[in-house]
Amino acid sequence: MGIEEFKAVLRKLVTELENIWIEKEVYLNLIVVSGIATPEALQQAVDKTLSDPRVRQDTRERFSDMWKALDETGTNAWIEDLLKLPPSGGKPN
Repeated sequence: MGIEEFKAVLRKLVTELENIWIEKEVYLNLIVVSGIATPEALQQAVDKTLSDPRVRQDTRERFSDMWKALDETGTNAWIEDLLKLPPSGGKPN
C-alpha cells in the first residue's frame, strides 16, 4: 500500500470518527436537555459499560470481520514489501 492509499484510508477513518462524535454529541444533548439524565450520570454509565468484559467481547465479535480484514491487509502489504526487496548479496542457503 502506497502512502496515498494509506492516507485515503486514514481520511475515511477520521471522517467516520467525526460522524460518530457528532452523533454522540446529538444523543448526549438530547438526553440532557430532555432531563432523562445528567452528563455525569451518562459518563458513569459509559465508563461502566466500557469496562464490562462481556460488552467488550460482544463488540469485538461484532467487529471481528473488520479486524480480520485489517490484519490480512497489513500482512499482505508486508509480504508485498518483502517481495519488492532486492535479493541479499549473500550465498543462498
